[in-house]
Amino acid sequence: MELEEKVRDLLTKIQVAEKEGKPLDNLLLALELMLDLDNSRSDSLYDVFQTFGEDLRSNKYVAVAAVYNDGFCLEHVSEELKNDEDVALVAIKDASYAYKYAGQFLKLNEEFNLKAIKIDGDIFKYIPKEFQESDEFILKALKENGSVLKYLNDDYKKDKNVCLEAIKFGGDCIEYVSEELTSDRDFILEAVSYNGYILEYLDDSYADDKEIALLAVDPPYKDSCHCLLKEACLDYFSEKLKDDEELVRKAILCDGMNIQYASDRLQDNRELVLLSVKTSGYVLEFIPEDYKYDKEIIITAVISDESAYDCMPKELKKDKEFVIELVKANPNVYVYLSKKLQNDEDVLKIKNQSL
Repeated sequence: MELEEKVRDLLTKIQVAEKEGKPLDNLLLALELMLDLDNSRSDSLYDVFQTFGEDLRSNKYVAVAAVYNDGFCLEHVSEELKNDEDVALVAIKDASYAYKYAGQFLKLNEEFNLKAIKIDGDIFKYIPKEFQESDEFILKALKENGSVLKYLNDDYKKDKNVCLEAIKFGGDCIEYVSEELTSDRDFILEAVSYNGYILEYLDDSYADDKEIALLAVDPPYKDSCHCLLKEACLDYFSEKLKDDEELVRKAILCDGMNIQYASDRLQDNRELVLLSVKTSGYVLEFIPEDYKYDKEIIITAVISDESAYDCMPKELKKDKEFVIELVKANPNVYVYLSKKLQNDEDVLKIKNQSL
């Protein structure tokens, strides 16, 4: 069956489902329509879609299914649907350049442009000049997507407030900030308070700055910023700071995974190891070998995350009495046990008592 014929058949079924008040059937059929169009990609959906009859290209179900799989199909939907926000935004999610084919009514709509920019900051370069040159719109756009900063002129890139707005969105936006600002320690102190991820993009001159590092792992604006939580956090700091217990402790509280990037001296600190598995149980896999046999540390890890059981030494997984302690501490660990232990009467009894 030709694709257009299959689409017409599905569309008829969708319309019948609508009339019969069967929303679930309607949704499933619409999804099937999307899949059918997706499977046509090998034949270039864009080329096939433009051959469809005007009635199909004017149907919202068909249009959404088409642009969902190939945003450039927006070029060939009806003029009315080019001005349909739902259809246009689905197209832009697949391909930002599809904005070019959106209707003029939408392109002159501030709310639509902000929604499009939220999907992809590159949209900013396509929007009408009246928006590109509006200070008010630019500040709104930066709040939706900080990467807009790269398309602004140098005056904006030197503006502290504009740049901070962009950095709140993403740490990589620091790359578009003027050298004048990135060389200003006071600005970096304020910026890192909002988004610790900027450290990944700063030069090494800040790697040994403890005040900046502390703000990154324990920012004052926790509710409105991106704390530097990711496992590579300590990688951005100097060897000296990786051996600073105060900083490492706060980094571990952000993400226990940071223990593996601390100095050898601090990785061997049992208190910090215990804190790391308490924060993130799966860190058990990365702690020094000797501590992997420390039962208190293992129990703490399993309480935090039952999947930490997989990181235990094989010998301890065979220790029935210890396994029972783990089940008592966190019954959810039961699913990770061997079949033999799962079927053990004593283990089952403890598990059932906790239900």
